[in-house]
Amino acid sequence: FPSHDTHRLIDDGYLSKFNAYVIEDWKPETIHKHFMANPEKWGKSVFYFLTTDEAEQTHRLLLTSGITSHLVLGSDNEKTRVEQLKDFKEGRVQCLVNCMVLTEGFDCPELETAWVRPSSRGPTMQMAGRVFRICPGVTKRIVQSKDTRWPINRTAPPENQYIWCEKTDRWLDAKPNKRINANA
Repeated sequence: FPSHDTHRLIDDGYLSKFNAYVIEDWKPETIHKHFMANPEKWGKSVFYFLTTDEAEQTHRLLLTSGITSHLVLGSDNEKTRVEQLKDFKEGRVQCLVNCMVLTEGFDCPELETAWVRPSSRGPTMQMAGRVFRICPGVTKRIVQSKDTRWPINRTAPPENQYIWCEKTDRWLDAKPNKRINANA
């Protein structure tokens, strides 16, 4: 969808509204720290990485912390991937950590948070788009790094936007200005 279409589809109720979160960097340790600070808040999450090493490291960190997750890689066979996605959709695992796999064709309306790696417009929209599926009663979130080339609010304004402040070690509310974003 062109950016104005995504914005309009959200406003018209065809796609889900969402909250945006901006973290300091896209390192496995940073992502793990933020997720583990409140796993219930983030809920069913999909993490996107550019390298297998980053995905594997994040997966290990989550498992070591007691979080159920599957590592989804392009090298997995189809049967394995089908079982992994089934486990996620049916609630047997809370997280999917993937590298270059679940950007398209993955549909889980109950997904709560997409952890979207830094990227350009097209891949960002595919990754973030996983949480645009409407599911009544589910709060949708997109987490990105401050270093991303395409912040999601360039395509669609979030309901709420939060930026991690390292100095105060807490989330700061950065209320989006819909009038400015509508003209971007």
